Amino acid sequence: MENCSCNNAKGVSTELRLTDYVNHFNTRLGIKRDHRFIEPGLYKTGEPDKSSPIFVSSNFQMSFNKLRSSLKNLNSWILVIDTKGINVWCAAGKGTFGTDELIEKIKRFNLECISSKKELILPQLSASGVCAHEVKKSTGFKIIYGPIKSKDIPEFIKNDCKATAEMRKISFSFFDRLVLTPLELIQSFKYIFFLAVFFLITGGITSTGLVFKEAFENLFLILSFVLFYPSISSFLAFNFTGCTTFTSPSGVAKEFKIFFKPILFLMFSGLLLITLIFWNII
Repeated sequence: MENCSCNNAKGVSTELRLTDYVNHFNTRLGIKRDHRFIEPGLYKTGEPDKSSPIFVSSNFQMSFNKLRSSLKNLNSWILVIDTKGINVWCAAGKGTFGTDELIEKIKRFNLECISSKKELILPQLSASGVCAHEVKKSTGFKIIYGPIKSKDIPEFIKNDCKATAEMRKISFSFFDRLVLTPLELIQSFKYIFFLAVFFLITGGITSTGLVFKEAFENLFLILSFVLFYPSISSFLAFNFTGCTTFTSPSGVAKEFKIFFKPILFLMFSGLLLITLIFWNII
């Protein structure tokens, strides 16, 4: 194994540090979210040999950390593929956690020399992006899909790489949804704050008090709201473009290209009407 790529494998700890948890917290808040990725390559935990399991991960930092932290007391290899810093499930739907990328990395890092079993353990949520038979045909490596949750990996390994029915199920509970809430709120705050100030000023404040009733009787004001509010909602909805697991990067780019300019036109048209009404021009 003198010329084997395992000599270049980077050893990683299975213990997460305080900085890792801080980074996870910041990622949930959307702070430097686009910088949370690691270098694709071959990593290892402990002292693996040719009989040790090979796990495959995306290069989204949180996904990688969750995987390595579940491999305590286990000698293993971790192949990290380039998913452009996107998590496993979304990357599989977009094609970045895909067949071609996996085959390319298997060959680049010459995994044949580190495995006598010629098996790869992939996250179950990557299944929609990977054609197992094509990987087998091109590289000789068999694909095994691991459990949905990384915490079940130790039991999965003990069970001869067989997942129980519970390991194949996933729920999206209220708590799971709540975990995702801060990211969306933080990303919206920068718009909400300025909009709140704007509407506070233009929404009917005069020297005699609030005049919302009179304002809503104004046909132009109603028209401005019809133009402005839906366009604002649509603009904020761009944040969710591509969030489904079956949206391709080209589809996202096409959607943005087609609708971005019309949305801006409607937004500024509504804003112009509101401004003209505020200054009593119309």
